[in-house]
Amino acid sequence: MIERTQSDAVCRDLPAAVGNHWMGLARRERACGTHSAERVAQMEGALRGNASWLAPPIVNRYSCLVASISPARGRLILQGWGKDGPVTAQLTL
Repeated sequence: MIERTQSDAVCRDLPAAVGNHWMGLARRERACGTHSAERVAQMEGALRGNASWLAPPIVNRYSCLVASISPARGRLILQGWGKDGPVTAQLTL
């Protein structure tokens, strides 16, 4: 996975999870939202098969779309969410 700005870039080994903060670049900006580091830790656990990714703090009252993307497998899973949970069926491509 590539994390980049206008002047810098860093590659992260896959599989990888993404939060709302810079992980590989030495940036001083604060994370967007709250619990970004906790969400990344939970997603990384889900990648290893020992955590659910459709649970708090990943999914929260602000969630409107969840996605699981695997380019290596050619798979994309999307689902719309509202404040009380899923509002659409999963779309798998």
